[in-house]
Amino acid sequence: ELGDWALNDAWRLGSGVDWRREKLTPDSVSSGVPYSDATHGRDNTGLYALTQFQQGPWQAELSGRTDDNQQYGRHNTWQAGAGWNFYQDYRLSGSYGTAFRAPTFTDLYYPGASNPDLKPEESDNIEVTVEGSAFEAFWRVTAYRNLIDNMLQWDPVAYHVANLGAVRLRGIEAEGEFTTGFLSHRVSANFSDPEDLDSGEQLIRRSKRNYKWLTQAQWEKLDGSVSWNYQGPRYDNYYDSVT
Repeated sequence: ELGDWALNDAWRLGSGVDWRREKLTPDSVSSGVPYSDATHGRDNTGLYALTQFQQGPWQAELSGRTDDNQQYGRHNTWQAGAGWNFYQDYRLSGSYGTAFRAPTFTDLYYPGASNPDLKPEESDNIEVTVEGSAFEAFWRVTAYRNLIDNMLQWDPVAYHVANLGAVRLRGIEAEGEFTTGFLSHRVSANFSDPEDLDSGEQLIRRSKRNYKWLTQAQWEKLDGSVSWNYQGPRYDNYYDSVT
């Protein structure tokens, strides 16, 4: 349920509520193997509100949310952001916010790889973006830093999802969109530093460099696309590297 009200030409208010019910029963199976020999269920009720401002080259937004999770209790999160169109088609924006993510029933009870003792993941995130367009091309550069407590991460030794104590994800991502003739292109490059702050090691299964290129073509009723994706070296566990 969502409500939205315009206070005047510059300000808007919004609010809403959502409710979700999840249930896992003994007849829930994966490849013929039961998830659990007991019934597990939980409700999550979320209430949220936001205010938005836009006038001239300035935009801003402030939002807050409270989730009452039957399994993990109440968690409050919020986000604030602002943007400035400082020159024609060029824009500078930034945001800061917090987040909460509960483990899924797959994380908790998957047959042969369950971990019912998982804690919810909590984080605070900040990013700054500069974007613009020129010569029929669009580009965006974003710097980000995410601090995550109890990050949900697959543990290849214990063979189940586990919580990491403290994780920092920081980096710079560049994106671009342009056309050449009848082809449209979307490219991106992400240079990141995914670090387990407790051990000082690079997070497993996360590379420090990622490049993507997607090319699409459309001719009458025909559509086609070609994509290319590169990921730099990453660790499958804390001892071996893969490329």
